[in-house]
Amino acid sequence: MKYSAGGPHHFLRDVAVVFVVGVLFFVLPVELLAYRAQNNFLWKRQHLEANLGSISTLLLGNSFFELSFNNHVLGDSSFNVSQMGRQIYYDVEIARRYIPRMPNLRTVIYPIAVGGLSVGGSDLNSGVEYAKSWHIPCRTFPQNILCHSQLLSGRFCLKNYLPDIRCDSLGYQALSGVWKGEIVAGYDRPTLNHKSAVEGFIIYLTRLARICSENGVRFIAITPPQTNLYVDWTPEANYDDLSRVVQTVQAAYPMEYHDYSRDAEFRNNSLFYDPVHLTHVGATRLAERVAEDFNLSVDHPYIAHEKWLTAD
Repeated sequence: MKYSAGGPHHFLRDVAVVFVVGVLFFVLPVELLAYRAQNNFLWKRQHLEANLGSISTLLLGNSFFELSFNNHVLGDSSFNVSQMGRQIYYDVEIARRYIPRMPNLRTVIYPIAVGGLSVGGSDLNSGVEYAKSWHIPCRTFPQNILCHSQLLSGRFCLKNYLPDIRCDSLGYQALSGVWKGEIVAGYDRPTLNHKSAVEGFIIYLTRLARICSENGVRFIAITPPQTNLYVDWTPEANYDDLSRVVQTVQAAYPMEYHDYSRDAEFRNNSLFYDPVHLTHVGATRLAERVAEDFNLSVDHPYIAHEKWLTAD
């Protein structure tokens, strides 16, 4: 069998051409389209950037605030930038990038869970979303590289390209269903915190308190209400960890704190949507309690819509 001169070179050239064409006409459009998809992540970043000078109260954190804290109670100058599943690594990065650019910011409020304390930033499921919507890469290697690509991260799916904005104009997403006291799939019994995870959480919460302090911003942290079921499930050692976290941070920087997890006002299941999240009624009352307990001024009184007050 004869081979033509330069045959292997021609083959490699053809492979390179096909690769470049594939990148230009398939890979790049796929990646760029994902960056344009409107969802809660991208919308919240864009809203925050468009209103840096008018926000006076900023809520960071996860679903304990996005779904369970009705910041309309605090007035129209509040914004709920929290998002479901977010861990503190991303909150610190958001605070570091934006708080120094917010001249009228007076208060930051942050939720601290009783259990599940960890830094985060290594999971590609959320990391891809923060990389494309917030331009915040993962904390660890090689996730900090893979998170920039839908394809390399294995996160290429149709839902990442569809519009999905569920929050309202202040970043809050109301829940209207009422929990009936049953065990819900996905809400397992809380386990003991890992010591190293707690230590890492303390470091990052201290950084968050420092950013607020250095920019003259009041820093308030709360532990949200929990159902009796979840309280009964929670190991007492997790409350010991919580106390150590709060005391350590408060020894370094100003941080006001209140634990609502076992508060007498939130014992009725009718205030909860599931074992850990409040309904709109409960979320409104929590915001009112925080405003009362921390003497937060509001732009105007908030009146819950009648349909929520009479729901289920």
